[in-house]
Amino acid sequence: MILKASQRSHGAQLAAHLLNERDNDLVDIHEVSGFLSNDVAGAFTEIEAVSKGTRCQQPLFSMSLSPPPNERASVKDFEEAANRAEEALKLQGQPRVMVFHEKDGRRHAHCVWSRIDTQQMKAINMAHYKHKLTELSRALYLDHGWQMPNGLIDRSQRNPLNFSLEEWQQAKRLGQSPKAIKAALKESWANNPTAKDFTQALERQGYYLAKGDRRGYVAVDWQGEVYSLTRWLNVKTNDLKTKLGERDQLPSVKDTTQRIHAKLTDSVHKHLAALQQQYQPRIDRLTQERKRLAQQHQAEREQQKQRQQQRWEQDSQRRQERFAKGMKGLWHRFTGKHRDTIQRNEQEALAALQRDQQERDELIFAQLQKRQAVQHEINQIDQQQQADTQQFKEQLYRQINETQQQSVKDAFDQVDQRHQERQQTQERGFGLER
Repeated sequence: MILKASQRSHGAQLAAHLLNERDNDLVDIHEVSGFLSNDVAGAFTEIEAVSKGTRCQQPLFSMSLSPPPNERASVKDFEEAANRAEEALKLQGQPRVMVFHEKDGRRHAHCVWSRIDTQQMKAINMAHYKHKLTELSRALYLDHGWQMPNGLIDRSQRNPLNFSLEEWQQAKRLGQSPKAIKAALKESWANNPTAKDFTQALERQGYYLAKGDRRGYVAVDWQGEVYSLTRWLNVKTNDLKTKLGERDQLPSVKDTTQRIHAKLTDSVHKHLAALQQQYQPRIDRLTQERKRLAQQHQAEREQQKQRQQQRWEQDSQRRQERFAKGMKGLWHRFTGKHRDTIQRNEQEALAALQRDQQERDELIFAQLQKRQAVQHEINQIDQQQQADTQQFKEQLYRQINETQQQSVKDAFDQVDQRHQERQQTQERGFGLER
């Protein structure tokens, strides 16, 4: 179980995050203990109020507890992990809040303690807490027999959540023979008598008219190469001037290149948007299915809670009826039968609590399995979309130069960033390191 923690302030913001039902399928407030208040926001307000009597600026200690995505961790497993963390960090007896989050077919927990020792009115020192929690995480994986992430086995194998973009190498452009280039330029020149017609004909074939740096007329292709028209068309400058007008009226090579880059970037954005649109209906359908399951599962848990409450009341009534009244009750006290009945009732009550918790765990495991199946489909679609995007990128990079690669890099970076944000949203609070 991965344990990640931080010292922090701003209890209201933390409470809003823990109770956020918009970004989670289900939110379950499991424990609010050691406070006068019975709710999360009130508990954190108490912590901050008490901290005013100290110099502590970060009175809350917040920890996420994240089991492996395909393992079954019971509520008891989470509680034991939190208790062991308390012991390792010297937080025993401190007020705490525990909240469960479920999203994308996975469950994790958040545990928040008060760092303020009210007996001494000072903050508990959290020295080396990251190292201690890493060691405890290792121990929990070993105790449960779970496959340990590489980041816990060897720190050097840990992968960062935010991947840095690799420096792209210059790709080879499509080979085009000088003969084909000359034929395209000459055809446009011969068949279009006006400057406007010639310009449009060039652009249809991927060339853009511009003024060269040495007083000449040039064409710039969509890959950024510059062609002197006097040389490639084998015509004189005066002939070019007669048809095309003054050279200074044309855009510079730099401006033309920027225009080409803008058009290329716009084209890439359109292709990427079309690629996303191919997959979006399936993603939307599965997302709605995931939300529907979350609502259904919340209702099932409420029904189970009501059934368990009704059974508990009936069992409590039956246990209470075992106690005799009147003289018979006095006789049972005298003979010790009353004490035996108390012990029997306590054993049955404890067994009933354990049974109810096991039933809740089993229901949660079954529900998570259903939502995991939906999430698996979403992940497969996302992976296929990423593969198609990468293939498009590689094909494009083989055709454009390094400067153009930089101009369209942002378009692909945005796709990568959205993909990473989706992954981080799914893993927020899980602390996964693979």
